[in-house]
Amino acid sequence: TEKMFDMMFRMATPYGSTGIASYAISAVDLALWDLKGKLLNRPVYEILGGPQKDSIFCYSTGFETEWYMELGFKATKLPLPYGPADGLEGLNKNEAEVARTRELIGDDVELMLDCWLSLDVEYTIRLAELLRPYRLKWLEDYLIPEDFEGFAEVRQRLPWQTLATGEHWYMPLPFSMAASQRLVDIFQPDVLWAGGITSCVRICHLAEAAGISVIPTDSISPLQCPPSRGANAPRVSRHRVYHPKRWSPSPERL
Repeated sequence: TEKMFDMMFRMATPYGSTGIASYAISAVDLALWDLKGKLLNRPVYEILGGPQKDSIFCYSTGFETEWYMELGFKATKLPLPYGPADGLEGLNKNEAEVARTRELIGDDVELMLDCWLSLDVEYTIRLAELLRPYRLKWLEDYLIPEDFEGFAEVRQRLPWQTLATGEHWYMPLPFSMAASQRLVDIFQPDVLWAGGITSCVRICHLAEAAGISVIPTDSISPLQCPPSRGANAPRVSRHRVYHPKRWSPSPERL
């Protein structure tokens, strides 16, 4: 698996190893890990070193906060409703939504905010300062993935705010760059996008050496959950994201 991953990465590099190419490499890498597990008659998490913990803390994502609390979640993440194009009115509406959610969930439930890669540096700073009284657990995906200068500036100007990103970083290199400068506190690689299990294991090693947490995403498909949990089990992650839905298709319809 290691050799095949390196071969795929190097062969794709002249044409671009990120984006669609990274998706394809991820799919092949996951298939190879699955094959290795079948040949050895062992689950992948055992091949990776065995489980690190007995359970994984889960949080919800979305606007149906009351329902999430009924389901028993102890942490929830809001998608940011408005961005810079909505001006001051949108900024105030963002605060109102966060305030409403914090009041609803109380002080004992963690609250996070996903900004959907939609902000610039100045808006990020202003938003974080405005929301500071609501004690966000972390601020997520606030800049476009390639804006490393922006990440550095936000880190410098918001030393008190826990920052998270990485869902749209591909392969270990951007994580290595971020780790060397300690640009964020949490890496969020997606095992279906970042290069598969082989890549995510390397990302976890980079994070561990830099003292950065890893919280992989697995919110796109039920088919994504098993490999994400497998890659996560022996590593450094402590949380798992779920998008609860009131109706879900049966596996036979996928």
